Amino acid sequence: ELKQHGRLPQGSLSSLLDSLKPSTTSATGAPAAPPAPTTPVATTTPVQAPATAAVNKPASGTAVQPANPVAGTTTPAAASNTSPTAASDPCARPALVGKGRVCFDTLGTNGRGPLLVVVPGLGGGRPYALSRTEVTIGDFNRYCRATHACSETSPGDRDAASLPISNISLAQAKAYAQWLSSASGYTYRLPTDAEWVHAAHAGRHWKQAQDSNCIPPGSDDSSGGGPISALGREANPWGLVNMSGNVWEWTTSGGGVMARGGSYNSYWSDCSVDTSRSDSGSAQKDVGFRLLRELK
Repeated sequence: ELKQHGRLPQGSLSSLLDSLKPSTTSATGAPAAPPAPTTPVATTTPVQAPATAAVNKPASGTAVQPANPVAGTTTPAAASNTSPTAASDPCARPALVGKGRVCFDTLGTNGRGPLLVVVPGLGGGRPYALSRTEVTIGDFNRYCRATHACSETSPGDRDAASLPISNISLAQAKAYAQWLSSASGYTYRLPTDAEWVHAAHAGRHWKQAQDSNCIPPGSDDSSGGGPISALGREANPWGLVNMSGNVWEWTTSGGGVMARGGSYNSYWSDCSVDTSRSDSGSAQKDVGFRLLRELK
């Protein structure tokens, strides 16, 4: 129930439990013995061992791939020796399209990527996935820790890790998308303006959450407030959260960049998925982003 309501921030508990489930039967149908505790070994392409007793001693000068790569590695593709296929794509399932159910990609030793929601394709084309919320501080910090390409944002407390990442440049957002692509084997990128609007309207001309984080009607406070948890507002019919308000979201438009949806300092009348403005891509306190992930 907590997971369905988006209140398990990292999804790690269910993933851990799934990974610990032993096989219940053997190939003969008899109950399988519990696995013996062993040190995890990287599942790369098998290599034929030489016919010698000293198989564990590398030759002088031979580099040995560690079984547990350092979290800061910049070559996450080493976590898998094969390219993902449509059959292995965790998000390429018809039952997910337009239902608001989430999927996500594993990133080897770096945990998982952002939660994704699959939406019907634009103009009847191939479905695609969008991050369910804006990319959060916790999501972006994971990238900073793994690559050392940026400094982690200190959220102040654990709950603040669910706030949308902002005050970073468009170039940093694109670098994060490239890292996710390399680490997962799937293509992540900023959505085009048309893709973002299509997903936001959800096939029903949806425009605004009634609890959008923006300046309420009739308020005389023009200074606005601040961002709230990316998990904390009404979802649109396709399960996407904070499409209106909270922080502006970058989209690509031809060779330019747009910002969509308004933010916490937008007046209620401008706090809509139809609200847009051109943007420089510079770091701004009220601008964040969500990513599109292509399906196999």
